[in-house]
Amino acid sequence: VLSSSMSPFLLALCVIEPVLMNLTPSSMCTPLKTLNVSLSHRRRYMKHNFPINYTIRVHQKEVFKLSNISRMRAQMQGLDELVLQRLWFQVNQGVLKKIIRVMPDRHPSRPYAAELERRFRDAEGVFVQSHPAEVFQQELPETIQNIWDCLTEEPDRVPQSSWRLVSPKSLLDNFCQTMYCLFSQCFTSEEEEQNRECSQLLLLLIYFYFLL
Repeated sequence: VLSSSMSPFLLALCVIEPVLMNLTPSSMCTPLKTLNVSLSHRRRYMKHNFPINYTIRVHQKEVFKLSNISRMRAQMQGLDELVLQRLWFQVNQGVLKKIIRVMPDRHPSRPYAAELERRFRDAEGVFVQSHPAEVFQQELPETIQNIWDCLTEEPDRVPQSSWRLVSPKSLLDNFCQTMYCLFSQCFTSEEEEQNRECSQLLLLLIYFYFLL
């Protein structure tokens, strides 16, 4: 039971603790690390091979950042990390499709994007196999379900106000950073510092949330 006199800082620590302690199935680490190898080349293929200030149209819910994760955790007590991992796969499935869709067959980054999507699908397949089938049949929290419904809505039914223009590089930056946070136990070597920064940022965001 949390004391009513607990400071916002300590309360933030209590909220963030599940993010740091939840276990990722070990079988997930190999495909995620393989995916991460591809993501490490995103600057070359998603920035240098595109015009300056080039953007693509994505749903606002596909702009999935660390701040979105921290906000959902702060607003939904006891939110299961598995739910956020499922959402991460759903979001980035759409992101990769949209990136590939804007590239002609002969675009120099097309093979890279196709390989990235293939590795993403491999990771998603292992993710599904790593959990009992009934896990994916459970009802999602209302807030998460609303996001899910937005992501699966037919494009011609999406209000214009819900679209955002974002660079491919920024989308893959979000992809990578949120992967490090939600599957942090798979990244304990070269990404260790980025994971630590991710956790610190989540802590600060939750701390300021309680101050407001």
